[in-house]
Amino acid sequence: MKHYKFKISSICIAVILFLFYFAIFSNGEFRMVSSTALIEEAFAINENYYFGYEMVWSGVFKPTIRDISFRKQDGTLFSEKDEHLMINALIDTLGHTGMVYGESYEELVRVKGINYVEAKNFKVDDQKFTLVLKAIKKSENYQDNFSELIIDYNYLGLRKKAVFEFNGFTSRN
Repeated sequence: MKHYKFKISSICIAVILFLFYFAIFSNGEFRMVSSTALIEEAFAINENYYFGYEMVWSGVFKPTIRDISFRKQDGTLFSEKDEHLMINALIDTLGHTGMVYGESYEELVRVKGINYVEAKNFKVDDQKFTLVLKAIKKSENYQDNFSELIIDYNYLGLRKKAVFEFNGFTSRN
């Protein structure tokens, strides 16, 4: 009986050590594999624009996105109370968003071509997903002065951050 208990204990300890090792050394990471931008002159005031960013998760276990934030070029974080721009982070569960606005958004909703859910507390179930940033320009004084997009997430009970270069929503081309 002692020999049997020893074997069971040894197996349990080995499994726990393996899981601990696996949890520490199999971090996984987010990668942004595509992005979108709008020609600066086309970014109209008080219009809803949906910018899609294809993301890939490389880990074995699935993370939960806690929050999405943005760092400006001056090092400060973008505020939800910004007077020039409103941003809402979403996930397109169908993965069809590239750049959507106006009537094209309404049509995609009508035919169920897109399905948006809040990014906050989103459990990543698939390796690929589309992060959607809904942006509304609130004034002519808006300037694209972003430098980073930050994904705050939980992975195996640990709080982590993924930081990506982010140049904003418009291009001058």
